[in-house]
Amino acid sequence: MNKDMIYVKPVSFRMGSDISEDELPIREVTLKPYYIDKYPVTNEEFSRFVLAKCYKNKDCWCDDGWNFIQKNKITEPCYWNDSKWNKKEYPVTGISWYEAKAYAFFVGKSLPTEAQWEYGAKGNTNRLYPWGDEKPTSSIATFAHGCMASLDRTPTTSNNFNKNRSAVGCYDMAGNFFEWCLDSVSENYAWDNNSNNPVYIDKNNNIKIARGGSGMHDEDCLRCSARDSYVSTVGDNIFTIRCVLNIGKGSLKTPRISKKPSSLLYYQEEPPKKFNIQNWRLNFIHNSKITKLNYDQVMKLPQTTISRRMVCVCNWSIRRNWSGTYLIDLLNYLNICPQKNMYLRQISIGNKNKKSYDSTVKLDNALSNNSMIIHSVDGKPLTLEQGYPLRFYNFALLGYKSVKGLQAIEITNKYEKGYWEEKAGYDIEGIIRKKRYYFVDLNEKKYVKNEGEVKNY
Repeated sequence: MNKDMIYVKPVSFRMGSDISEDELPIREVTLKPYYIDKYPVTNEEFSRFVLAKCYKNKDCWCDDGWNFIQKNKITEPCYWNDSKWNKKEYPVTGISWYEAKAYAFFVGKSLPTEAQWEYGAKGNTNRLYPWGDEKPTSSIATFAHGCMASLDRTPTTSNNFNKNRSAVGCYDMAGNFFEWCLDSVSENYAWDNNSNNPVYIDKNNNIKIARGGSGMHDEDCLRCSARDSYVSTVGDNIFTIRCVLNIGKGSLKTPRISKKPSSLLYYQEEPPKKFNIQNWRLNFIHNSKITKLNYDQVMKLPQTTISRRMVCVCNWSIRRNWSGTYLIDLLNYLNICPQKNMYLRQISIGNKNKKSYDSTVKLDNALSNNSMIIHSVDGKPLTLEQGYPLRFYNFALLGYKSVKGLQAIEITNKYEKGYWEEKAGYDIEGIIRKKRYYFVDLNEKKYVKNEGEVKNY
């Protein structure tokens, strides 16, 4: 799991307060386990969303959000090019609720519900502010005393105030920037009948909840239970994003189906019988130069965990939490800026009885689809069957274009089908034929059957 997310176990807590009518009734709320971002999303993190051209990709957006950015020709956050707000370590700002929701979807997470956000702020305590009951001061948080805000105000990094740390360990939950929540606005909590993972969604209401106050708001907005609301299209410099990752009761296991293309039978049925991680190196080849990275070096690269659904070759779709390094971060670490129209060739470790498996994808597609070098699934290191020690994954392609047991990556200007790739019969786009997939969506309580690639789930 990403070191910058905090695990929240299944819990019950008292939500709301009697300080304001919209925070009533106070009641005991029960939450399923989830992870919450330790810090708000930074400009540097959000830049991946921009560079991946998500503002031009309808698949990242809800229908209303896509219509909104198309109508208003939005291609980046407001203040994206403003040096006062766009330092890479600052929380991203100038984003509407639609942009916040699209970014969360892009990284495989979600916006927090009000209940998740409030518990993240106060935990099981009755504290008034995320840091406790001590009155806010300029040495604890960035806010406007008595709503007397300065137009020259500037943001701070999320770890600027060591004291501004919540009950569960999140930083900067009060002041600096409001954080968008998933919920639609409501007058109070009277709608909550069972207090079990509550969330209020009104598809006909485009006014959404924001929590935590900002540099333009007073002390009252910094309270853990304080609520505010704004139109979902507003992209002012008072908003930022903090995401959550919702998790279920356990990890699903891939059913064993015998009718798979030989490209995956190659590795699944006969991985190396013996493997010494101390002797293993990931060879990165570019312009005839080979750079060798050991496992510890790979693990020191920027790490990310995302929750994504994929269609495996046995035709079933499974959502998993994938942990590893974005391909773009690996290229940046190696100071490699490849030309356009190049290819990325992956080569597996291989074994005694079968040749190494290799597969080639378009490099531009791999980067735009946020391909990753995966080392863990669902919080656990890959097994040999899953592709230990590393596995390349291009989430836009079906699973059999992604090599398990990675030994080498080559940036090349040639597209050549490898032995096993040729035998499996698929092309550069990873297509043999349209694959049928089936799954049960437990959140919506429905059975899904379709063809092609899984989207919007």
